[in-house]
Amino acid sequence: MRLNTLSYMVPFLPLLTRGILGIVFRRYMLEQLDEEEKDRQNIRSLILAMMGFSFSGSLALFLVDGKVEASLQLPAYYLLTSFLCYLFVLNLQGHKDFRWEDNILGDGLMEAASLSLIASLLAIVIESKFDIVYKALITTLALATWGYDHIIRVKKLSSFLSSKQ
Repeated sequence: MRLNTLSYMVPFLPLLTRGILGIVFRRYMLEQLDEEEKDRQNIRSLILAMMGFSFSGSLALFLVDGKVEASLQLPAYYLLTSFLCYLFVLNLQGHKDFRWEDNILGDGLMEAASLSLIASLLAIVIESKFDIVYKALITTLALATWGYDHIIRVKKLSSFLSSKQ
């Protein structure tokens, strides 16, 4: 698998889009969140479940890397990135107080973690011996699913912050 810098930056695209929103609406980023907005318990439950997938996948790829012909370096990187992003968000739940910590950093890291999970699967599919049409279909479906959700979330946050002006 040909590795380049861009491949390693893919998981952080959500942080870029969230960061742009944070800059555009910077005057609202230091607003205190109320307890309902923090929604710590529900978010913790989701994070713990998804961390398990990331951790298990990372561990499996690290264990089998020497036993397969294809390089698993990039999928392992994506899974480890996913796990670390979920871990960061889990830790953030204990002390998030401001809008930027929740809507920009926390949500951006959760989206980076989910994109990393998808990217790990796609990296394996793309390197597989599957038919090119199948690879294209799976890649398109996976990216469209994640992209649609990301766009909706960013639009909702943008609309919410715009309504405060």
